Amino acid sequence: MTNKLVLITGATGHVGFATLITALKAGYNLRVSARRASQLKELESHPLVKPFASQFEGVLVPDITVPGAFDSALQGVTHVLHIASPILNPTNDPENDIVKPAVESTKSILQSALKSTTLKRIVVTSTVVAIVPFDKLMSGNPDKVYDSDSRVRPLPTGPWSHPGKAYIDSKALALDYTDRFMADEGPRFSLVSIMPGVVVGPNRLYKNVGEMTAGGGSNGMILNVALGKKAEAFPVNVVGLSDVARVHVLALDEAVVEGSDSFVLDCHRPSYDEINDVVAGAFPEAVRDGTFPLGGSQPGADVRLDTEKTVRTFGPLDSYKHDVLDLFAQYIELKKRDQ
Repeated sequence: MTNKLVLITGATGHVGFATLITALKAGYNLRVSARRASQLKELESHPLVKPFASQFEGVLVPDITVPGAFDSALQGVTHVLHIASPILNPTNDPENDIVKPAVESTKSILQSALKSTTLKRIVVTSTVVAIVPFDKLMSGNPDKVYDSDSRVRPLPTGPWSHPGKAYIDSKALALDYTDRFMADEGPRFSLVSIMPGVVVGPNRLYKNVGEMTAGGGSNGMILNVALGKKAEAFPVNVVGLSDVARVHVLALDEAVVEGSDSFVLDCHRPSYDEINDVVAGAFPEAVRDGTFPLGGSQPGADVRLDTEKTVRTFGPLDSYKHDVLDLFAQYIELKKRDQ
């Protein structure tokens, strides 16, 4: 695979870092983009990255939303893992802090890609929330099955007052732009969209338990159930981080995925509340000492997704339980370190 040079964006994030490590282990040479030099330094010095130093090079892209942002970074690149996108954070300006960056960063990298003479494939991280209408995501829709060809119609429009809805709508709008770009431009490269549900698994960039439960991240949502907290209903469509990273890397290979395509990643769960039983069985000592008080609740909205094509192409999506156990083990480890 040494003749392939892969640009990866978003490597400092949850999915991005796991995909970075998986791609390095698979033998790919990576050009890793980041907004700041300090981020690249942190990645380069990470114990999981250091053994692959010869496969890693960094490039600064300070603002991924501006036209031409990736022109230089894409020089000589044959494949792209485009994972970077705004995360769900509290904001008083959801349109400018979440929606516009998500769409404009997608536009930026695709427009830069048009100028490349070496690029063969882009793998883009989308999400299942881009293909299911917002009201169905929140309330459930067990009578309909959504697949990778499903799209939100009509497209959402602003103004946006709630960061959560802005985040979800931004995914639908970015996917719509990707679809239109491929149809209108007919580029020489193929594009594969990966659409995971709620991604759960240990983030090896975490430094303390505060980072694990902060904000509206998927790991925090799962951890909070074991920490005795209660939350509003959310889709029960979850998938293990290991599978998400594995599928991203496999999708780079034109022998695995021929031409442009899209894939839904989901291992439908009956309820997030099962976490209480999982933790009680796997970590009884942490339950006894109060690390995990249990008793939390995260109701699940029943949304059905068709993953038959995904499993046929990439194999079973079965890392969820393993990744959940690793996540809680990481929490215990970091909590002991914090004390």
